[in-house]
Amino acid sequence: MANDVAVVPNVLKVDGHSVLYVDDDGRRFRLPIGNAAYLTRPELMDLQRASREVVTERDLFQCAGTFYELPARNAGGFRKIRPVATHPYSIQDYCSWRGLLVLTGMAVGAPAENEHVVRSSDGKCAVWLGAVDDLWEMGKPIGRGGPWTDALVKAGVPSDPYLMAGFDRKRVTIWHNASCPVRFRLEVDISGTGNWYGFKTVEVPDATRYEYRFPDEFAAYWVRMVADTNCRATVEFAYD
Repeated sequence: MANDVAVVPNVLKVDGHSVLYVDDDGRRFRLPIGNAAYLTRPELMDLQRASREVVTERDLFQCAGTFYELPARNAGGFRKIRPVATHPYSIQDYCSWRGLLVLTGMAVGAPAENEHVVRSSDGKCAVWLGAVDDLWEMGKPIGRGGPWTDALVKAGVPSDPYLMAGFDRKRVTIWHNASCPVRFRLEVDISGTGNWYGFKTVEVPDATRYEYRFPDEFAAYWVRMVADTNCRATVEFAYD
């Protein structure tokens, strides 16, 4: 039984300023970091459950301070993942019980009058009980990171896909170490189906940081970058 309920390590990896996930088919995806603590202590993710079904055919996925809604594979799987809430808590595990969502990781000094907190008779153990929909009240989805962090970039080779769906107030910053201008093409997967379209191409001079703020109404599922020159580059998105 312990093997069935144990937290599985090495599902997620902090790589640069984003979290790398590789699915069973070897496809690579990157997610934002919602809580900067995971940049300095990436080992924390191996102590926390990454995914568990809490609603029929729909998993709750936890990554670097953000909860996500993860559909079943026959409903799009990881390509259709969407953020629910970003939070500052250290939640080691979670599950469903009699129609309720159960969260662990309660602080010792959690207010006793909190109606969601259930304690053991000796007061040494506590869990949070509530509805799955309560997660949407935990905090707005935010995050930072990107597909390249001081990475060796090859001309014409796309970066890993980086999640954009479900976040707002989006902007991107680009810089590189080439001694000449480099053109970066920003491509988007609008619907989470793996079809990529060019959205914008920008030329970034050497020794210059380029920043672009997306229109408020802009929406896409995934974003990736393609450079036209071999260089070392960083592309960082901020979702506020």
